[in-house]
Amino acid sequence: MNFSEWYRWEDYTKIPEIKLPGVYVIAITEKGYPAQPFPNSEGIVYIGMTNAKGGLKQRLTQFDNTIDFKNKSGVGHGGADRLSHAYEKRDYEFLKKNMYVSVCTIKCNTVTPAYYDYRMMGKIAKLEYDCFAEYYRIHDNLPEFNRRSSPKRSHVTEKQTPEKKSIQQNLTIPQNNNIVPHHARRTSFPGNA
Repeated sequence: MNFSEWYRWEDYTKIPEIKLPGVYVIAITEKGYPAQPFPNSEGIVYIGMTNAKGGLKQRLTQFDNTIDFKNKSGVGHGGADRLSHAYEKRDYEFLKKNMYVSVCTIKCNTVTPAYYDYRMMGKIAKLEYDCFAEYYRIHDNLPEFNRRSSPKRSHVTEKQTPEKKSIQQNLTIPQNNNIVPHHARRTSFPGNA
């Protein structure tokens, strides 16, 4: 795992090769730049990845828009939604100054991928899980905002009225054992058709 040096959050667009896909690690600390590289850094709160066309720049922009409440629905980025639940809008200035990011980029073509590129995109997904495992080995848990138990801002709603509550209680979900997850429906892949 070759992660970049740490960059202040407000400077993430200046990271070399930021348009490439890869894995990113976010730390929050008031002590200045983290002294250690990943996974030994203090203050790591989130590990994420992307192999989308827009690369890390697009994904980190989604993260930024969510914590800055530019994305009103709060669903632009799940990890950022969890973080913004803990740090309200008033804390965005604090986050910009005390949040840091380090990346590990992987060169591949995500716009018109070929065989090699698909292999590399798979390695990016594996690298994220390798990072989870390495962090877990050292800290005996996942980073705070990678934990599923960490609440999301978008899931915290106003108090439900009795009318809304009764509607939700009367909803039933049909049981169908033949449902196939969306990602498993594809029977052929580009280049194999």
